[in-house]
Amino acid sequence: MPIEFTSRSFNEGFWYYRPGENFPPPGLSDPAAYNGGEKLSIIGAASASPKDQAKLTGRWVQVLPTLKNVRILWISNKVSQAMFEAVCEMRGLEALWLKGSGIKSLESVLKLEQLQCLHIGSSTRLESIVPLPHLKQLKWLELENI
Repeated sequence: MPIEFTSRSFNEGFWYYRPGENFPPPGLSDPAAYNGGEKLSIIGAASASPKDQAKLTGRWVQVLPTLKNVRILWISNKVSQAMFEAVCEMRGLEALWLKGSGIKSLESVLKLEQLQCLHIGSSTRLESIVPLPHLKQLKWLELENI
């Protein structure tokens, strides 16, 4: 089922915060807490040490490609290239919101053939946005501080 765009989407923005509509859903830091829904919000573990945070990120990198039900994904912690590559294996993904990243290459985004909405927050290491015009289904694009 494709994402539906309404006049509200265009007035407020697709990614407009709507907690009463579970948009985004509560953030998860541990992949084991994911319940199988179509919306997933990933956050960092506030009290985790850098070492523990890296372990959690590694677990997400392993799990993300296996999550077939996720259509809309928010990632609020800094996205590494490895995590981005894992996200790009989520072939059913229709919307992706990244708060910020250390991504250098967007080339793998071309695997997301169903992607309609994309927000890339602060990503100052990004070398090129050349792949973006090749996303045939993309209808909503937001780029910030790249």
